[in-house]
Amino acid sequence: MGLPGQFSVTINRVGRLIRMEDLVRFQGEYVPSATLAKRMQTSSRGLMTRLGEMGVDLIGAFQDGSAWRGHLVRLADLAAAGGAGRLTND
Repeated sequence: MGLPGQFSVTINRVGRLIRMEDLVRFQGEYVPSATLAKRMQTSSRGLMTRLGEMGVDLIGAFQDGSAWRGHLVRLADLAAAGGAGRLTND
């Protein structure tokens, strides 16, 4: 399925079934850039620019027409780059 890391996904006729413990672990390791941008009261585009300046790579995006969606921020990468505090300080 292309999820980063080792997460278990079962595909059946209805859709994908993700174990609860894998979902919890995933949410503890990654945050959608849109969610982080909303909490930082900025745009996703502005956040992605700032993260790039900090050396934080975004992962997991897919193209939807001309737009790219689904960007994920690895929390360990954000912490290693100085944390969310650096996002607001220029």
